[in-house]
Amino acid sequence: GCTYANNWMHVGFINVDGEKMSKSLGNFFTIREVMEKFHPETIRFFILSSHYRSQVNFSDAALKEAHSGLTRVYQALKAAEAVLDTPVNAQSEATVDIASIDSEIRGYSANFIKAMNDDFNTPQAISVLFSLAKEVNKLARETGDDQATAKLKAAAVTLKGLAGTLNIGQVKPTEFLQAQIGSVDEDQMTDEQIDTLIQERIDAKANKNFARADEIRNLLQQNNIELEDSKQGTTWRRI
Repeated sequence: GCTYANNWMHVGFINVDGEKMSKSLGNFFTIREVMEKFHPETIRFFILSSHYRSQVNFSDAALKEAHSGLTRVYQALKAAEAVLDTPVNAQSEATVDIASIDSEIRGYSANFIKAMNDDFNTPQAISVLFSLAKEVNKLARETGDDQATAKLKAAAVTLKGLAGTLNIGQVKPTEFLQAQIGSVDEDQMTDEQIDTLIQERIDAKANKNFARADEIRNLLQQNNIELEDSKQGTTWRRI
C-alpha cells in the first residue's frame, strides 16, 4: 500500500446565520448554488478569511464583505496594469530583481510565509496582502521614472504571486470587478446595458455635452455601477 495522508486538518463547522448548517434545519445549500450569486474567488476568499480550525458563519452579507476585501487586491492589480500598460504576471517574477529594488517589498513575502507557517494562519496572510495592495496603489500614483516603475512592477508581481498561493487574484481585474455580487435583481443592469451607456457617455463628452455625460454617470451610480476614467479609457465595476 501507500501512505493515505501525511497531514490531517480538522476544520470548524459552517454555521448559517448563527446556526449549524444541516438539512433538518432547511439551511443547507451547495457550492454550486452559491456560485450562481458570487464569483468563485469570493467564496474562496471568504473561507480563507477565517482560520481553518474556526467556525465559519455563512451569510450573503459575509460573502459581500469578502467580495469587498478581495476587490482591494484586484483594484491594486488594476492600478498597476494601468501604469505599466501590461498585465501583471506572477511568472515574470524571475525577470524582476526585487532584492535590488526595495527590502520592504521582500519583507511582505517574508511576513506572508511566516503567517502561513504559523498553522496556516490565512487571516494574517490576507492582512499582508492588504498591506501590499495599499503599497501597490501608492506606487501606482507616484510612478514616474524607470526606478519607480521597476519598484511598482516588483510590488505588483509580488502581490500577484502571494495571492496565487491562496489561489486568488488570478483572473483579469476587470473580470472580477465586473462580476455579479449577490442575488440577481430583475432590475439589475446587464453588462451590455452598462457598456452601451458608457459609450453614450463617451460620445456626449466628445460632443461637449457634459450635462448628459454627468447624467449617465449618476444613473450608473444609482444602479451600483462605479466608473473610473483613465488615459486607457473608462472601466466600470459593480459596488
